[in-house]
Amino acid sequence: LVIDDSKSVNLALSSFIEEACHLKVLSGFSLADCEKIIEQHQEDIVLAIVDLNLPDCEEGDAAVYTVKYNIPTIVLTGNYSDEIRDSIYRKKVSDYFLKENANSFELVVQGITRMLKNRQTKVLVCDNTKVYRRTIVDILKRQMFDPIVVDNGIDALKKLKEHPEINIVVTDYNLPLMDGLELTREIRKTYKKDEFGIVVTSDNDGKNIPAKFLKFGANDFVKKPFSQEELTSRINSNLEILDLFQESKDRANKDFMTGMFNRRYFFDEGSAKFVEARHKKEDLCVAMFDIDKFKSINDTYGHDVGDEAIKEVGKILERNLQELNPVISRFGGEEFCVILFGQQKQKALDFFETIRKDFESNTLQVGSVSLKYTISIGVFFPDDTTLEEAVKGADQCLYKAKETGRNKVVSNIG
Repeated sequence: LVIDDSKSVNLALSSFIEEACHLKVLSGFSLADCEKIIEQHQEDIVLAIVDLNLPDCEEGDAAVYTVKYNIPTIVLTGNYSDEIRDSIYRKKVSDYFLKENANSFELVVQGITRMLKNRQTKVLVCDNTKVYRRTIVDILKRQMFDPIVVDNGIDALKKLKEHPEINIVVTDYNLPLMDGLELTREIRKTYKKDEFGIVVTSDNDGKNIPAKFLKFGANDFVKKPFSQEELTSRINSNLEILDLFQESKDRANKDFMTGMFNRRYFFDEGSAKFVEARHKKEDLCVAMFDIDKFKSINDTYGHDVGDEAIKEVGKILERNLQELNPVISRFGGEEFCVILFGQQKQKALDFFETIRKDFESNTLQVGSVSLKYTISIGVFFPDDTTLEEAVKGADQCLYKAKETGRNKVVSNIG
């Protein structure tokens, strides 16, 4: 929802948002428009951007109205002062931005993008004080985060095990059972600084406290009492840094076209898991998948359809195998490789036969093209071999599958 009495601002900002955020924009020019749109579309509005000053209401009334309906709200203002900023935040809005030029709209879009990402982000809040717990949770919810709350370090570690998707914690220093410093040290035993953020809050006046936390692995330190603006800026900044690290890892480890892990990741991460499974004497197998007569797909329908056929392989593999926690990668071209752990030989072969049948019955629709194609699968059950040798064994089984008619599963156990 965009409410601004300037037609040029309204149009420009709406265009920026629709293009960058892929959201439909509902726009109006007054508080009356705002009320009417919310009445008609309240359930569809994910957030609101409203001008501080509108012609038919007192300053900030539109923001008060949208917040009343629990709509996360960003305020636009043409003027700035500490008094205006404080007045805006007293209305329990999510954020504010200045209306200065086109660059201002880009900042608004960046803020919206961050808030939309926050909807999928759980933040662990660990504080011993009810007042601060409530304050932090309120601030996080305005930023569209999903907060999980505990009051001591021991419970914080339990929550991290229960919710492995959490990648940032806001923790107080003074905690019962385990203080914030010890919690920081425990978290860093499992998570690196580039994959998990630790933001520490404290009212301790010790001058060395921030340095001590940073030395032991905290990403940031915020002195109590803090403002909403400071806390959200620190949390969002740390999440953006984590996102950049993840993007960098993805570029190195993921295939650009399919988004699946690549050959490099397969041997880097797969080798470690392979060795660990061997050490635990778990059942193991390595399988190679290849699209049958892929060249004819490209020659007949073009490379765009061929690319979609390759992407479909990844989708079907993940759909059938994701619950088994395998290592799956695109090995190159139309070839994919899988390591399967903890499955007895016949059960593993049954899984792969199910996948083969899934491809056989599947129809891929690309525009006006309806495409049916099959795959061949080579499965190797290693005895006393390395991952590289197991991959070669799976490749030899795949070759036999191709040579003996395609659309079949061939393994080294017959």
